[in-house]
Amino acid sequence: MSGAGASASPYGFVVARGRGGRGYRPEQVEAVAAEVSRERDDAWERAARLTVLHKEMEAEAERLREVVARLAPQTYDTLGKRAQYLLELVEEEAAAVRHAARAEAQAAADAAGPRRARSASPPRRTPTSCAPRPTSGPAAGRTRRGPRPTRSGSRRAAT
Repeated sequence: MSGAGASASPYGFVVARGRGGRGYRPEQVEAVAAEVSRERDDAWERAARLTVLHKEMEAEAERLREVVARLAPQTYDTLGKRAQYLLELVEEEAAAVRHAARAEAQAAADAAGPRRARSASPPRRTPTSCAPRPTSGPAAGRTRRGPRPTRSGSRRAAT
């Protein structure tokens, strides 16, 4: 479809000259518009199906939560002697690990306690991005340069 007076647009439409001046071939534009419309309709249909599926899955999850809540607590009476021994050993070890972690956390809190007692309140730091700017002197009117923290914790260049 290349002619002397026709060229292609970035979207693949052929630019043609006719009685009204420059324009695109209507059949090409209508074909692309119809395809975009089909894609939109397919997306809406898929979104509707997914919404229904989501609601069904939420209902099933709630039903399963209720089933689990009504179950009796798990007992391991049917395990063999060795398996029961291993289970008991693992439960004792887990309890020991929890106890050691609590003791370590308490020791860390106790170690931090005296430091807190020395000063009633920690010194306040003003973030550099919030610090007041000098109103007189050589730095008056200048903006800060360099990275400054953002809310998400990442750093960006100052503008």
